[in-house]
Amino acid sequence: AFVNNSLSSFVGNSDASSFGSGGFGSGPARDASAVEGSPAREALKFLLSPQGTVFREFLMDEVVKSIDALSRQQFRQLLTVLGLAEVQIPQLLPGAVRRSVPLAAPATVEDERVIANVAVITNFLAGNTGTDGMVSMQGSSASQISASAPELLRELLPFLPSVATELLPGISERLLSRIAARAVRDLYI
Repeated sequence: AFVNNSLSSFVGNSDASSFGSGGFGSGPARDASAVEGSPAREALKFLLSPQGTVFREFLMDEVVKSIDALSRQQFRQLLTVLGLAEVQIPQLLPGAVRRSVPLAAPATVEDERVIANVAVITNFLAGNTGTDGMVSMQGSSASQISASAPELLRELLPFLPSVATELLPGISERLLSRIAARAVRDLYI
């Protein structure tokens, strides 16, 4: 609900006149008409505009959390298939409060919530809303996302270089920070 309400409020606050005036979406190849139309396109326009900085930061945090949760979940599934899901790693570090930690910790309720939120955001930005205009939590199937993916990618192609330049280093930095913080927390707290 929070994600749906946040997305709806940001769509209502987008300003087409400020799109392309610097930051994301600026430059000669950027065209505001490339993402006009549906509420999802309006949200993308706002997200890629200079006024969307706060929301981009929020999305980066959610993306980092979901990458972390999904990678841990997949690693746990791999270890389960290999019969190593319950393996414990002994800790020989001075000051460690635990004698051992699991090789792969199970997914938490928070992990599942983050994954669901990112699925909702992805569906919204891809234009996959229900008949009532709200994004469904169950509407996160790959077939629904992939149905509109070619059109969406064509529309976003001019923005991808600036998005990659600005977002990928931030996502990498935050992901590494999150992994290091969890390791310290698991060992010493």
